[in-house]
Amino acid sequence: SGRASRPDPGKSSSRTCVEPDTETTALAVVRDTPLSPLMGRLRQKHREFAYPEIGRTLTLDQRWDTAGVGTGAAVWDSAELLARYMATSGAARAFNPDALKDDAGSGGSSGEDPSKTKMDANAAALARDWWAGAVVVELGGGLGLASMVAASMGATVLCTDGDDLVVDMCARNVRANGLATDSIDASSYSSRGSTEAARLAWGDEEDVKAAEAWVAARRGIEPGTTGRAKAYPDVVLLADVVYGEHPDAWRGLTRTCARLAGPGTVILLSHTR
Repeated sequence: SGRASRPDPGKSSSRTCVEPDTETTALAVVRDTPLSPLMGRLRQKHREFAYPEIGRTLTLDQRWDTAGVGTGAAVWDSAELLARYMATSGAARAFNPDALKDDAGSGGSSGEDPSKTKMDANAAALARDWWAGAVVVELGGGLGLASMVAASMGATVLCTDGDDLVVDMCARNVRANGLATDSIDASSYSSRGSTEAARLAWGDEEDVKAAEAWVAARRGIEPGTTGRAKAYPDVVLLADVVYGEHPDAWRGLTRTCARLAGPGTVILLSHTR
């Protein structure tokens, strides 16, 4: 009794014996999901963000699909929301606890997009003016959209990320938008601030010290100064930094925030659920 031979595909047979195939072909039909528009935005090579309230349009290159680059290589929705919130109202509600109480008392817009909240135009303009001269640090800043909006309103910003490739991308975007420290034309943009990109891995002692030294230099205080004379930023920005399950990273983030933030520091966190 010999082994059955593999059938000739050119001949038909009412009875065949086929050896196990070593190749598999899979066909998947995938319908659009609520994430499809987001994925489309992340995969765009270039994106443009217009902020008429501050007279700025920012253009960012992103490379989310590039091998070896982390999630920070594209602009996620939380960063876009935070930047829009800052540009439209100067994040006024974040600096005014009474405004939040008023919203709660009137059955207001706790579930609404804060950038779309109606407010007095003069109040928004004053809030945007507050950013001029502010010292700002962004953690997990990715491509730096929120940082560049802050700089466009006059802030001096350190945009940090733990991914070296993303930091390089951020620096290129900052320069392309005319917001790098050495590319500011003071005669043309007297009210414009600047953005620097730097590596900061949450919880990394050397990275945190470097950020503290940057803040101290902007305050005119000797780096390494501790106690009540220590220099702190006016604002710490965070957008879409809490996702997945990475307890070690969250502990590092908490320690970093505690080191950088002082009694007068405002932390603005934007998060998508």
